[in-house]
Amino acid sequence: MENLHNNYPYLPLAAAQDEIRFLELLPRGLDSSTPIQARLIHGSLKDLPKYDALSYVWGSTHEQTTIQLDDTRDYLVTKNLERALRHISHFETRKNEVVRIWVDAICINQRNIEERNSQVKIMWRIYAAAENV
Repeated sequence: MENLHNNYPYLPLAAAQDEIRFLELLPRGLDSSTPIQARLIHGSLKDLPKYDALSYVWGSTHEQTTIQLDDTRDYLVTKNLERALRHISHFETRKNEVVRIWVDAICINQRNIEERNSQVKIMWRIYAAAENV
C-alpha cells in the first residue's frame, strides 16, 4: 500500500500500551453514492475494544480512489479496499452507528518502517481480539 503515497499526519503509537489505530466508518445514510467518511482513532488492545479486522492483501494497487478521513482529508486507497469498506459500511451503519474496524493498509503508518515492523509483530493479537475477520 505504501506506493499510494498518502501524506496523512499519523500520530505516534504508544507501543508499551499495546496501542493500535482503528478506522471508524461513519454512518452514510441510505445514499450509496456518498463518499466513505471515516476517522482514525487510537485504542489499546489492553482495553479489549470491540472491532472487526480486515485482512487487506488482495487486489491491484493501480486502481485507486479516495475516502474522506478525519472530515476533510482525502486518503488514497485501492478501489478494492474502497469497495470492501463501502460494503461493510452499507450493512453495518444502517443502524446509524459508527463501525470500528482495523485495516492494516490504513491503520498502520506504512511509511514508518519501525511502526510497521512493531505492528506486524502483534498482528496475531489484533486478529485474535477482533470480533470478525
